[in-house]
Amino acid sequence: PEPNRAGPVVAVTGLLGVPGASSGKVSGITLDQAAERTGADLLAKGGEGAARSLNTHFASSTTVPAEYDRKLVACTAALLGRPLTAEEKRHIRGIFVRQVRTLKNNWLFRVRCGDECGLA
Repeated sequence: PEPNRAGPVVAVTGLLGVPGASSGKVSGITLDQAAERTGADLLAKGGEGAARSLNTHFASSTTVPAEYDRKLVACTAALLGRPLTAEEKRHIRGIFVRQVRTLKNNWLFRVRCGDECGLA
């Protein structure tokens, strides 16, 4: 069956230790929403240094490093309240790679524009 990838937006924060934690199943959350929230929490917890390190890694590889992969899969599954299929695991890894690359692009834009854009 096709994973549930559409639905209402559900606020979930703090899964990985960020204040306002919600560490259990979230009713009505989709696979993509759970993966995006988990990825955002992982990146927030790791800070800019982790994002840069991941960008360097993803420049030559599309595999998610084990220390991130374990948390990404486990926390996404916890939000959904069920184990993920192999296809769903591949899908959420792709979401995480895109999140990291988006951060890189946003960071490069801020660096290039600097004070001229009012973003520095």
